[in-house]
Amino acid sequence: MKIKRQGVVLAGLKPEMYFALGVMDEFFLRDLHPGQEYVLTCAFAPRRYPSRHAQGLAVDGRTLAYFDWQTGRHREELKTVVAGIRARLNPVGYDVILEPDELGPA
Repeated sequence: MKIKRQGVVLAGLKPEMYFALGVMDEFFLRDLHPGQEYVLTCAFAPRRYPSRHAQGLAVDGRTLAYFDWQTGRHREELKTVVAGIRARLNPVGYDVILEPDELGPA
């Protein structure tokens, strides 16, 4: 997993978010090809209040690995990967959301 920029703050994340990041990393490392990566775009963000980011309980990320430049949309494989992450994290209390505004190029 790559961190997009220096403005992405990990220090304020709750410990349970590191578990979620590990699960996400596991899925993307297994599924992505060499040269493709998952980019963490937001983590602890106290100024995004009220939000889970301000509480250290949310992260945002994206990958271009599933982006179809001809259609301008992500391919269906991304939904499969997100479903796998959901299957692992939802039963232990996490929400995994595929947001429409996260579907464009990084």
